[in-house]
Amino acid sequence: MEFLTPVQMVAVVALGILGYLIASRRKHLLMTSRQAMDDDQLEGEAALKAGQLEAAEKYFYAAYDRAMKLREDREGPLALALLNLGKVHARQRKWDDAEQFAAEASILLEARSNPHTHLFPEALDVMNEVNLHRGEVPKAEENLHRSLEFVRGRHGERSVETAKRLGEIGDFLATRGRDADAISYLQQSIGIHDKLGAAGPAAATPHLLLKLGITMIRAGRHVDASPALKRGLTWIERFHGPDSSESAPFLDALAVADTFAGNYNSAADLLGRAVKLRQEKLGADHAEVGATLALHADVLRKLRRYDDAQAAASRALSIQERADDSRRHATLEILAQIKFECGEHVGADEYFRNALLSLRQSVGEENLEVAEYLEKHATIKKRLGEFDEAKAMNDRAEEIRRKWAEVNS
Repeated sequence: MEFLTPVQMVAVVALGILGYLIASRRKHLLMTSRQAMDDDQLEGEAALKAGQLEAAEKYFYAAYDRAMKLREDREGPLALALLNLGKVHARQRKWDDAEQFAAEASILLEARSNPHTHLFPEALDVMNEVNLHRGEVPKAEENLHRSLEFVRGRHGERSVETAKRLGEIGDFLATRGRDADAISYLQQSIGIHDKLGAAGPAAATPHLLLKLGITMIRAGRHVDASPALKRGLTWIERFHGPDSSESAPFLDALAVADTFAGNYNSAADLLGRAVKLRQEKLGADHAEVGATLALHADVLRKLRRYDDAQAAASRALSIQERADDSRRHATLEILAQIKFECGEHVGADEYFRNALLSLRQSVGEENLEVAEYLEKHATIKKRLGEFDEAKAMNDRAEEIRRKWAEVNS
């Protein structure tokens, strides 16, 4: 058996110490690099929250570069850096970059082994923002459903996260006029919140109830809409007080439901309350006050309270003109209808002419709402004996409807 000489033993010990020092140094550098990377992420997130987009972009790129240099366990920090770069580029409206980074992040985050896999839906949200900007609605809807299935698998069918995603899909579909599907998703979301009770974020429920009620009204289900809206209003009044401006959207929607049901007195009272609450919160000349006054004026017209209706609509129009509100065409139509019902056909003609002009500036020439306004204006023209103009308006309305049907068939 051979023994190491003293010199050899010293060499072995020295090599061991050197190896330990190198490993320690490497570990220290790795820890330092990871700490710097984490600091970059935190600084970037703070800058993004503060709206300092250039600074946020700089920090996130630094975190990305550090993550790329890691030799092990880099999937988590790399995915986080990619996601944050997608977010900041979306805020900067750099859509191609936002899509690229979010798509790369989604691939890494979809793996359940990734420590940040819970952020996968956020990557899809960034991609949705890009899709919607480009008008790629089917892609956006597909990503919403991918996000829902991921959340269901991770958190369960009856979870806050699942309820949130169902509500987002319902909101998305309602915005695009797919009312029946939207109602189904919104009801599922509300049902989960109800079952969770105190364990769920109750603050989400009133928003969902409002969206459900409005969508039901649009779908012609105004009788079904009222219970949802009243429930939401009760929640708001319970937690914010009866005089909270948060009640105003519910009052508006309930008034519309009552109007469809022919309950004009109730609708007038609700809108009177909504006007008062919005004035106290927003000021007398705010655009939302003008919009609510216009609704109030229309209900007063239906009650044949023409002087009150004229005063409310005129004030609404004055507010909307100062605010350059694109909704003023509807107020001009209400004023035209008041004049028409009072037998003042010349005044009605002038208001409808201005309503059509305002509407065309807002939505363009080839819009179904323009066709509807032309047909209403034609009725007034007939009362004035201007039959050729009435025919031209009806012909133009028919042409718009035909073109619309061809495009959307």
